[in-house]
Amino acid sequence: CGLPRTIAGFGALAFPLSRVFAHAPAPYLSGVVVVGALCALCVLPVPYITHRGRGLQWYLKVILAVFVASFPVTFLFARDWFFDVLLLWAVGYATTGWFGVRPDERRRFYDEYRRWSVEAAVQ
Repeated sequence: CGLPRTIAGFGALAFPLSRVFAHAPAPYLSGVVVVGALCALCVLPVPYITHRGRGLQWYLKVILAVFVASFPVTFLFARDWFFDVLLLWAVGYATTGWFGVRPDERRRFYDEYRRWSVEAAVQ
């Protein structure tokens, strides 16, 4: 459960290499906040949608296509902004990646999470 490690890694990689970091008033403090938030999202019980399981909704497929296309386009035409685009996508997924999870799937996720946490507490 929680934010996929790949997304946390992309965010942790992209932030210090982005222009946002270079122009931040307190870059190291903001880095601690960003990495701390990504780490917290990795362990919180948030049901992010992944490539496993059921198929994606049509609008998620469109977003995924734009995501994939944005990297070569940025690399070819706006190379200075490449890591900013990567950071934008990582933060976007971290904050909205669970929107594609249907209410019944969320309910099942939290039921299973509660069952697992009780089982883990007993051991």
